[in-house]
Amino acid sequence: MTFYARRQRRRTRTVFAFGVGRDPTTGQALTPYPDSEAKVSPCGRLQPCAVTLTTSWQPYTITLTGLDLSYVLGAFGWVVDPTQNNGQQVQFLIDDIQFHKSRLDEPRFIVSFHTRPTGLNFDTVA
Repeated sequence: MTFYARRQRRRTRTVFAFGVGRDPTTGQALTPYPDSEAKVSPCGRLQPCAVTLTTSWQPYTITLTGLDLSYVLGAFGWVVDPTQNNGQQVQFLIDDIQFHKSRLDEPRFIVSFHTRPTGLNFDTVA
């Protein structure tokens, strides 16, 4: 999975995929129908890590190779820790989230909505 991100204010974010209904430390199921896979971050499965964003767009990757993707509720998420940002307002942008599959005949995530152009150019926002 790849995505692009940048910050406008403050720097640290924790990004992840999967893990809904699972213990974030052990990956054990906590609900009857959890994600088929435990939480995974750019640092790996069950390895939370903070991503320090810059003011320019940067690509990020979460490796999904070998993971069970048969039942996914939480395809992508993020957490902002106010203590890492001195309790200040946080602004960041995420774009172009893509799940790459090597075989076109395998199941994929369905498109649940289409975005419309807004006329805003976030690259020029200070």
